[in-house]
Amino acid sequence: MDQNWVLDFHQFGQELPPDAALVRRTVGPKAVLNDRVARFDSNANQVVEVSVGQTLDIHINRCASEAGGQDGVLIRVDPDRKVSSWRRSVGISNTLAWSPDRRRFYFGDSLRNVVWVYDYDFSIGEISNERPFLEGFAAGVADGSTVDAEGYLWNCRFFGNCIVRVAPNGKIARVIEMPAQNITSCTFGGADLTTLHVASASAEAPRGDRLAGSLFAIQTKIKGQPENCFRFFDHK
Repeated sequence: MDQNWVLDFHQFGQELPPDAALVRRTVGPKAVLNDRVARFDSNANQVVEVSVGQTLDIHINRCASEAGGQDGVLIRVDPDRKVSSWRRSVGISNTLAWSPDRRRFYFGDSLRNVVWVYDYDFSIGEISNERPFLEGFAAGVADGSTVDAEGYLWNCRFFGNCIVRVAPNGKIARVIEMPAQNITSCTFGGADLTTLHVASASAEAPRGDRLAGSLFAIQTKIKGQPENCFRFFDHK
């Protein structure tokens, strides 16, 4: 993504910041708002709502409506704007990641402290055969993840001060201690995809956690995968 793109969501009537972002195959970023999907029109320099053919009666990437709630949903939005649900009864959704061969899909629930793995059919974009992949790990709870070029999952641990690298067979390969408590998400970047960029949250951080809410860069000897791109509506 062009480093000069800084999006102002107040012009879209969005008082809260965007909840997530992705890169689409055509030029420009796309963002997930509270209950809508939007794209950035670089020609008009504005954020434009994208219709997905139906109202999403959900709050995207928000905590459960009540503590311990299970009203989250894993939703798929297709390039033809069709919306379908693939898992319900989720507390706090986290982790959307694929294996390098696109045969596995990972998805997690922070309240359950679990990351599931699914069989993934790349030809039709469907998941099946859910089973636990990383469950009950003692340090914090499961948050965002990325998968490296070797097929290992790197899971960030909210409340856990660390990132855990998990082998494709589910065994813990390494735990990377971090100087902040609430580690939320990570992704590989840099010219050769060997720099792990890690985000932390200031929310619910203890007093004295001076690096809460920071973005870290860790130089590794392991290569990540290129960012996934979404095939934007009405474009081939």
